[in-house]
Amino acid sequence: NQLSSKAQRICTPFQYREKKRLHTRFYIRFPHNAYHIKFTRAYNTHRKMLDPNLESRLTVLDERLLSPGMYEMNQSFYKWSRDYWWKDEEIHHRRVKARQELRRFKNTSAQDAIEEITFRGLRLSKSEF
Repeated sequence: NQLSSKAQRICTPFQYREKKRLHTRFYIRFPHNAYHIKFTRAYNTHRKMLDPNLESRLTVLDERLLSPGMYEMNQSFYKWSRDYWWKDEEIHHRRVKARQELRRFKNTSAQDAIEEITFRGLRLSKSEF
């Protein structure tokens, strides 16, 4: 942040306030064609195994998992997994209805929500008789 006076003449000063004090920061003036911004991903998008034996073994295992009966067995073992919840339509519809009910109470006060819930409970209990 400390530049010589010769370096400051090359730069553009920029003043800003921080905690009620005036600070000066210098930015270098580059011609627009003097630099090129390059964006690169910060994560791996593709990967490939280099061992052909491992690849052939994985294809054999995939074929075995896709053989008749294996898919049904796998579904029965992992019935309560996170992915299964969204495959079952009845559970999905119940979750959507619950979310809609909660959305109705989003902009109401707590007292109004309690009154509505108790009124609904009374109305349901009277309909049973």
